[in-house]
Amino acid sequence: MNTRLIAQDAEHGALPVLYAAVADISAGPEHLAHMRGGAELIKRSKRAQDPELADKLWDASERLTQIDSAK
Repeated sequence: MNTRLIAQDAEHGALPVLYAAVADISAGPEHLAHMRGGAELIKRSKRAQDPELADKLWDASERLTQIDSAK
């Protein structure tokens, strides 16, 4: 499948991910359904902000990957 019309090159595609990783925020491309362009802030849903749900997800991730992050 050719995605040239809606996607962007690797350098520009990585920018929002890198920005989100170092800025402690959620970010994604700003244009075309968040598929192209520079980084923009993206609001998290209420569920994504739920600390209890985050703990459950973390516990499940540790169990499924067999990695204990407390070590």
